[in-house]
Amino acid sequence: MRKRVIILGAVGAIVLGLYLNNASWLAPTPEGEPEIYAHRGVHQPYEREGLTYETCTAKRMIRADHDYLENTIPSIEAAFDHGADIVEIDIYETRDGEWAVFHDFQIECRTDGEGRIRDYSMDELKALDVGHGYTADGGRTYPFRGRFVGAMPSLAEVLQRFPDERFELHTKGARQNQAEALWAYLQGLDGANLDRLSVFAIEPFEERWLELETGIPLNGKHRASACLRDYLLLGWSGHVPASCESGIVIPQDIAWAFWGWPNRLQARFEDTQGGVMVIGTALTANGSRAIDSLEELDRVPDGFSGVIYTNRVDVIGPAVDQPSP
Repeated sequence: MRKRVIILGAVGAIVLGLYLNNASWLAPTPEGEPEIYAHRGVHQPYEREGLTYETCTAKRMIRADHDYLENTIPSIEAAFDHGADIVEIDIYETRDGEWAVFHDFQIECRTDGEGRIRDYSMDELKALDVGHGYTADGGRTYPFRGRFVGAMPSLAEVLQRFPDERFELHTKGARQNQAEALWAYLQGLDGANLDRLSVFAIEPFEERWLELETGIPLNGKHRASACLRDYLLLGWSGHVPASCESGIVIPQDIAWAFWGWPNRLQARFEDTQGGVMVIGTALTANGSRAIDSLEELDRVPDGFSGVIYTNRVDVIGPAVDQPSP
């Protein structure tokens, strides 16, 4: 009997220690306002059911109440006007060593051209209509055709047009040699202000990018997955795993499973490169993995001062910027 009491007491002490070490209410509420990460800037939403990597999303458009198209100068400008702190843009190296701001590896989904974007020069890409393929009614009408000829910008144009704004450059499957090419390109841009940039990349690119010692932070799905796994395993101790040096990404629907969520977790990640980013649902099929509605925004905890990831900065940005009643 005495042995059982001792064991139960030890177990109880361990449980209590874990609770107190990870109790959010015992940590101070973080100071500051959340930041908005605008994925694709302001763009036309699309039907997500049954998506694959080969799906042409322009043909699944859900007509929005605006005429902005992703990865264009007006879209980026609108995103910042709506309150974005960081805008994600997609980039590909072109045949002539430029970097085009465009989402797809193949150009026929959105444009009036065909083939691989890397097989075109920047001037040739400028001749295309990037609104050509968008339809919300199965191809009966194409509301943007003829209106976006020449609207595909180069990375240089974007960085020079917005010299002080923050961007994440999604390198879209770029490999090791393209890490060197991008770094040389960025270094050659006058007034590029590289301190406001980060790069989203796959592992082969990352390996070479780190060797180059660019000083520009890296993010990627593999990094986010490793941090999520390691923190779920080790976060109870209060330790931030080395895999979390870029910060942590928290899916909204399973946030409760992360040790110390929300306040203590934010305190632990305060000194990491990316801090804490909250995204949409992880468990819902065909979800956007983003905070895209006011209902989802309402579920972000009061006092959250990390990064909110959204596809609808036009909806989320103004709501975040509203003063509290």
